[in-house]
Amino acid sequence: MKNNIFSPARKKAYLNVFSKTSLLACLLTISACTHVFFQPNQINYLKGVDIPFPIEEVTTKTADGHLLTHWLLKPEKIEGVVFHLHGNAQNITAHIRSVAWLVKHGYLVYMFEYRGYITPHKPSIENTISDVQLALHSLIKEYPQLPIYVFGQSLGGSIAITSVAQLKDKEELCALITEAAFASYEGIAKEKLSEVWLTSLLKTPLSRLFSSDYDAQKYVAQLSPLPLLIIHSPDDKIVPMQHGALLYKAAKMPKRYLRSEGGHISTLQDPKYRIKLLEFLKNHQCKEVPQKTEPPIKGYRKNSHLP
Repeated sequence: MKNNIFSPARKKAYLNVFSKTSLLACLLTISACTHVFFQPNQINYLKGVDIPFPIEEVTTKTADGHLLTHWLLKPEKIEGVVFHLHGNAQNITAHIRSVAWLVKHGYLVYMFEYRGYITPHKPSIENTISDVQLALHSLIKEYPQLPIYVFGQSLGGSIAITSVAQLKDKEELCALITEAAFASYEGIAKEKLSEVWLTSLLKTPLSRLFSSDYDAQKYVAQLSPLPLLIIHSPDDKIVPMQHGALLYKAAKMPKRYLRSEGGHISTLQDPKYRIKLLEFLKNHQCKEVPQKTEPPIKGYRKNSHLP
């Protein structure tokens, strides 16, 4: 793989997860508030980049009949499966750098893509949680013999907690990992409102316009006995580390808090934190890996999004 797939130059505006412009627009049209948490674009960030492993599409059908397209990043031999939920901005092509390195360590990575990113359907928190649960259920049925882990970053981490906490077959999963997840939608909205002089004086009443029905902080205790790893950095300027602390406090055992380094969702650019994550996955391998396990290809179309 060319080095530029992990280049900081490609990690652009999506670090500014909650656009101030979008937030103000939301406040003018309150019915659209939920969409401030989803900031897709249609740029292909992999154009001209060599990928040394197969990428295949997998399609899931939502409860309301829409088709969503996700990606499988495939190793030669599977040691486990990582179900990945990316942050709120850009699209799946920009976030592959966060998990592509897992493939060379034998992990099949299922990159979930939200409504409105590759497909035109408008996303919402409620529908996304349902979509994630259906995709996870299908994945568990597809790989019942393999250890499956859920890994969510930023918005994806918050959605992962709420989705998995209510998943009927979550006992089939081995662990859940979050990086830079926020504890509540109202809380993160209040912090972002504080950064804009026009809204800072009204931050408390305005932030209450954001529903707390799906807050990760309300659901994180329901994950137990599923092992939980919370990763957060004090250098994170997008989602402050206090959110990680709130989630950890609300969670039940078994749980672990990893204080990392670097900006928003950049922890795993550092090799030492990659090692720590790999150790966590190995230590929580709840199923024995079969001697020969190759990714199935039935129903998937290979490399359809690559240049």
